[in-house]
Amino acid sequence: KFHVVGGDNSSSVETATTNVLAQLENTTNNGSAVFNIQAKTATNTFSSRLGINPTYNVGGVGPGVYAWYAGVNGTNKQILMYDFVNFHLNIAPSNAPINNVGIGFNQPTLGSKLTINGNLALSNGTGTYSTTAAPAGGAIIEGNVGIGTTGPGQKLQVNNGNIRLSNSGTAGEMQFQGTSTGITTFKAGAQGATNINYTLPTAAPASNGSVLASTTAGVLSWDSFLKPTTVKSSVNASLNPASYSAGSVSSMSIASVPAGTYLITFNAEITQAGSTACACIVNVGGTDATDTERNFVIPATISSFSMMAEITVAATSTVEIRCKKTTGGSGFTIGKRAFSLQSSN
Repeated sequence: KFHVVGGDNSSSVETATTNVLAQLENTTNNGSAVFNIQAKTATNTFSSRLGINPTYNVGGVGPGVYAWYAGVNGTNKQILMYDFVNFHLNIAPSNAPINNVGIGFNQPTLGSKLTINGNLALSNGTGTYSTTAAPAGGAIIEGNVGIGTTGPGQKLQVNNGNIRLSNSGTAGEMQFQGTSTGITTFKAGAQGATNINYTLPTAAPASNGSVLASTTAGVLSWDSFLKPTTVKSSVNASLNPASYSAGSVSSMSIASVPAGTYLITFNAEITQAGSTACACIVNVGGTDATDTERNFVIPATISSFSMMAEITVAATSTVEIRCKKTTGGSGFTIGKRAFSLQSSN
């Protein structure tokens, strides 16, 4: 049933009726020894070929390269090429008829150059990634990943493109985990089909307390802003100053106010023994803002005083309320008081 005939360079496999079905051939190609297995077609000609060339010259690569190939009608196409000098294995070199490669598949049609039914681990050979199983259908990568770049400097670097995070029916979000288990999340709103683009500033803020402000086109910039800051006290302060002086209203100052325009509000309960004329003024960085001066007369009973003014702070400064007695009386006592400063930019 099985019969081998032939000489030193080729042999044939025959049936009992001596019809040759396959041929083993030892020949040369490009000056190198080649071993072929050839099968016969229905037209009684040798057409299909599977062989190995131990020193096949591929792309200028000389001896030391093994090439496994398949062929039809005398045309050889490489399947595998192994360079045992540099230890490189090339699957389906450029002249091969193989388009896609599958691992773990038995289906004839694959959609990508490489398709893996399972998981994938990429390791530098020294860590635990090579011995750790990746999640089913997932991948673990020990080094940096570059998209659009050959030299990624971070775990993921994308050049000449964008990144999109999306969930079906749920707004996409970006999560940052700190030094422990806590997570900070930035999440998109339920904006439907409307696109919203924000453009970040090109520099850091010039002062503390700045916030991001946006135009209607989504262009962001730093804006000086100070939340309403109120200092309150129930401790009375007995005063009889003839001129404005620092600390004339105890604790009525706000330090490190950044540059900007602000609305000042001062409210106080004031009592004294007799009728007294008084005045209050806003002081910015040691300089009285004369346009903020407010004069008032305190009757011989408990009275309330309120003042509002707008000021401009040119550089980070301390803002203070100062008061003085102008005429009459032996002084006055400031009871409960409140001082607030709010950005009006």
